[in-house]
Amino acid sequence: MAGELRSVLVVEGDVAMREMLVAQLEEEGIRARPAASAAEARAALADGDVSAVLAELDLPDRGAFSLLGELRGQGRQIPVVLMSAFGSDEAEETACGAGAFACLAKPFGPDQLLLVLERAWGAPGDVP
Repeated sequence: MAGELRSVLVVEGDVAMREMLVAQLEEEGIRARPAASAAEARAALADGDVSAVLAELDLPDRGAFSLLGELRGQGRQIPVVLMSAFGSDEAEETACGAGAFACLAKPFGPDQLLLVLERAWGAPGDVP
């Protein structure tokens, strides 16, 4: 991810998980913006430059599919990576069918997250 600075909006209702993800991304030189809900995510997306969204499927105020649908309805093609503690092939198919780039099953490691983001941004590499 050398070169331009990337920015990821991390939408996660669990404070500890959100802070951990933000810290992991920032350690890799990726600017991370935290959001605790779909409403906070919407405001962050309106306010600034975001090159990817990392969102928990089960958000406190509404589902990530709703947020994803809103982005796609606006014609925004920002890569969206969804996360779920209840990962399955069915969840991934549903997420990708709704326009998400990928769906990560929790727990996942920082290396897997970085590979998915690199791939979403068009960098070479395979998702494990």
